[in-house]
Formats: sequence, C-alpha cells, structure tokens
Amino acid sequence: MGIYTVSTNSIALSAGVAKTAIRIVTPASRRAILRRLVVSDGSNDDTGLTARVGTGGTGGTGTDATPAPCGNAVAALSTAKIDFSAEPTGMTLRESYSFGAGSGVDQGFYGEEGVEVPHSSALNIVLTSIDARAAGEVSVVATFEE
Repeated sequence: MGIYTVSTNSIALSAGVAKTAIRIVTPASRRAILRRLVVSDGSNDDTGLTARVGTGGTGGTGTDATPAPCGNAVAALSTAKIDFSAEPTGMTLRESYSFGAGSGVDQGFYGEEGVEVPHSSALNIVLTSIDARAAGEVSVVATFEE
C-alpha cells in the first residue's frame, strides 16, 4: 500500500456548471481510499464553491495525470485525469463541502473514515461555483491510499 497525490490548479469554472476537477480510476486488482482533500479558492468574488466527492460513474474526457507517490511508495496502479472537458456520468455522492470565496476546505480522513473506492471503480472530485472562476483561481489536491 502506498500514498499518492493528484493535483490541479488549471480549472476554469462556469457559473452554476459542475466540473470534474480530478478523477482517479482504480484497477481490477486494487481499491483506493481518499485520505485528504484540499480545495482552495483564490477568487476575490463574494460567492463560494461546492466541492463534491463521489464514487463510480463512467466516461468523461479529461487530461491524463500521473498520481505522484509520497515517501517510499512505488508507482500507483490507479490512473488519473484532471480538468474534464466532457463530464463523467453516474457518480454516487459520498461527501459535499461548501465554502466562501477566498477560502477552501482541507479535509483529512483518518483510520476507517476515508472515502473508499472499490476495485474497477473511480473517485471523482467535482466543483460547482455560483459565479465563474478563471483558470488558476481554484486548486485541488486529492491524497489517496492504494
């Protein structure tokens, strides 16, 4: 088992439109557990964001991203994509966080608390903003155990 991170700060958000920031897909031989989620909104706008964590779903078109190993972890078997241009469908909502502009969420999951993703499934981090956000205003880091 190893710990890995996937991050993005290139997300542009349209007002009221859900956008998948990160999707981690588990292989048939492994499950994953979300251990930490950090979402930061650098906007000066007076409206906030909602970050949703879900599992499952299919499809979507995103940019390939390599999970970065932490410490002595070997390369991850899970794959990742970021900044989706066509959204995945069918996600099951597991957690939701809302926060004001210029702030964020830093949620750690310890012991049995993590969001577990079964093998051959996916972990999705989806953002929605009341007002648009330019690329670079919002950053997301997902840390998971495989």
